[in-house]
Amino acid sequence: MTERERLAPLVYRVPEVAELLGVSTRTVYLMVQERQIPHLRLGVAGSTKPSIVFPKAALEQWMTSRALADVAQ
Repeated sequence: MTERERLAPLVYRVPEVAELLGVSTRTVYLMVQERQIPHLRLGVAGSTKPSIVFPKAALEQWMTSRALADVAQ
């Protein structure tokens, strides 16, 4: 494993996902709200504003499946 791989994040946050997808953070929040993208909500039970994170492996798999679906059309 390279140093870069060792230091790579396990999860992304909303701004990072927006940059990866080339969309606005608002679009990412809408995708989360509509459950169109794999994500986790982290926080204290009963918290009114949990953190939204995107597991790297799940996001990469989702992006690959979307790309394959686009090619198949």
